[in-house]
Amino acid sequence: MHADRTNVWDIHYRYGRDQGLRRIEAAERLFLNSRQPTDSVEVIAAGPFLPVREPDWSDFVARLQPSIGYLRVSATEATKRLLGRRRGMLKKPQHKNALFGCWDEDVLTNFMD
Repeated sequence: MHADRTNVWDIHYRYGRDQGLRRIEAAERLFLNSRQPTDSVEVIAAGPFLPVREPDWSDFVARLQPSIGYLRVSATEATKRLLGRRRGMLKKPQHKNALFGCWDEDVLTNFMD
């Protein structure tokens, strides 16, 4: 998260899944509403839920008129990358936590061909 440089996983570890998701949504809405037009170039890499934060997303787009790029990957490839990332994360001590992976519950972890 940009405001305090907190990682998404850390928010879930501190607050649990439900409260973590609420806090992330609130921070995303705050971000969308706080951005103002600027002459400098900014690159924003945003997660998949930012565009569904209505009406904040539509207001953001109308106010800033950004150039938007959409990166697409198949569900199979996304699952492969997600599971690989999770294996890498589990090797680090900070992820020895009972809540590890709760942010992915029922997202891509249950994907089936």
